[in-house]
Amino acid sequence: MFCDGLKKYLEAKLGIMSCHIYDASCHNGITRTIRIGKNADKIKFLEWMYKDADIYLQRKFDKYLEIKEYYYNKSKNRDMNNSLLI
Repeated sequence: MFCDGLKKYLEAKLGIMSCHIYDASCHNGITRTIRIGKNADKIKFLEWMYKDADIYLQRKFDKYLEIKEYYYNKSKNRDMNNSLLI
């Protein structure tokens, strides 16, 4: 139920439409996982999660910043390559 609610929230409030719920149960038959498909949606989710956060694990936050920088640089390079084709 939690994954279903989170999926609906992410779609309605953040416009993240690439969420999928998977069965992750090994033995109990009730464990589910939610995955976000598009990189842009992943960044959007992470920004929402860390926005105004006072409490977080530093190593996880550092990983978020690393992912955000990588995605930004990748998008910037793609835009530059596309402008060269024009």
